Formats: sequence, C-alpha cells, structure tokens
Amino acid sequence: MTVPDRTSVRSGNVLRATNDRSPMRRAEARITLGVVAARAGELEQAVGQGGRALTDGAKRSVPSLLMCSAELAAILRQRFAGEGTTRDYLDQLPALGST
Repeated sequence: MTVPDRTSVRSGNVLRATNDRSPMRRAEARITLGVVAARAGELEQAVGQGGRALTDGAKRSVPSLLMCSAELAAILRQRFAGEGTTRDYLDQLPALGST
C-alpha cells in the first residue's frame, strides 16, 4: 500500500510556503497520513507525520488535535508497542493536553 504524498494533501491548505491558511487542518492531515502509514506498517513515517502534527505551528484546538491523535496512538500501541519511536510519540501526547 502506498501512502499518499503529503504535498497532495497539503496543497489546498497552503497559500504560500510561509503563509499557512489552516494550521489545524494541516496538523489533522498529518495525523491522518500517520494513521495511513501505521496501517501500512511504516512506523518511521507514521511517527514522523504524527510528531510534526504535534509540534508544528499554532495549535488553535488542542482537544481536536488530541482526538485525531487518539487513532494513531491506538494503532501504534497495537502494532508497534515495543518500539522506542512509538514510546517517544506517545510521550508527547500528555504534554500536549496540559498546554
């Protein structure tokens, strides 16, 4: 299974490279790409997309971002529980909820 190119998902949400119109949509799209990658068995890409979603740009709706992240977290726990990169990603979630 091929994971979609992130530029195709992001192209509608970016006006210019430095002027992002919808930072939360972009973050949610990255989480979705992470879910797709995790389901395809691509741990590094899944954690990379999820991590960027949690750390990039302004987060206007942390509850929404946490809700989207829950699906990725569940898949990572189920399929990649023993991996260090999984633990690193999961460790970011509680800190996000406390901001």
